[in-house]
Amino acid sequence: MSDCGRVFRAALMVALTLLASGATGCRKKATAYDQSSPEAVLTAAKAMVSIGDTRRLTQLIQADTTDLRALWDRVGYLLGDVQDLATQLNESFPEEIAEIKRKAQSGEMNTSGAALLSQITGGQRSGRRAGGRSGSVDPDLDPSRDPRSAINDAMRQILADPFAWLGENSDRLSVTPINDEMAAMMWDQKPIFPPVGIVIQKSAYDDKWYLAPPLHLPPMNQLMPKTADEYAIWMQLIDAFRNVIIDLKKDVASGKMRNIEEVSRAAGERAFIPVAFIGVAYGKAMEERRKAERDARNAAKEAKAAETATPSGG
Repeated sequence: MSDCGRVFRAALMVALTLLASGATGCRKKATAYDQSSPEAVLTAAKAMVSIGDTRRLTQLIQADTTDLRALWDRVGYLLGDVQDLATQLNESFPEEIAEIKRKAQSGEMNTSGAALLSQITGGQRSGRRAGGRSGSVDPDLDPSRDPRSAINDAMRQILADPFAWLGENSDRLSVTPINDEMAAMMWDQKPIFPPVGIVIQKSAYDDKWYLAPPLHLPPMNQLMPKTADEYAIWMQLIDAFRNVIIDLKKDVASGKMRNIEEVSRAAGERAFIPVAFIGVAYGKAMEERRKAERDARNAAKEAKAAETATPSGG
């Protein structure tokens, strides 16, 4: 998988983990959300989604620099655009959307978010059954399901209702205290992304709690931007996805798209070329950064060696 692909996958995972529950709705401006505890952060995420204030979800993610905060804000705008597209799809294709939701709720489709988090926590919740039927296997975890089918199901379900799966599985998401300033996020009472985990952490700057993805650990510490040029490329990547989503919404509203399948196919086709070019640019930027870091290390070693070789008092 390319650096660009890993970056997008990781960013997507962080966004999906943050969305605690909810469904599409009319966007309303919320003035303040409580972040006084780890549980309050999850409650705030639920409130943001339930009233359609999805652009503010990334405000619940920790950012140690102004550049990183600007990046999370841009991701927030992308989440809002996804919400807008879903609302338009519900208006334009109500019967098809209703059928997708029915299949998702009945277990005929992979519930993408639940399946994803169940897989990365490395297990299955004991005793969970699809639709409550005794002896049946949770479709989220059925190894016989074709991965391509899972991807197709996920895309259709995300387009239909991008945040609903967490509302339907909110009982599976929880937090457990680690210390006075940190709590671990859990899925089915198991840590997310073991052994590293995802935590909600108290900020020393404003005493609020924030989701703190492990950006300082490999491979994320290498994939995340560090220079101004790298941040600019990330912004371009997010904007490329935003442009695709915005254009799809316009095409659906104008009647150019006839069904969800066309929308899903167009999304992949339209995103591929710009994302590929941006991925190449980011790969070059990362290589330049690594070269600069190597040069700095070598220069430091040479300076130390020269200092050691110089006779004292000479």
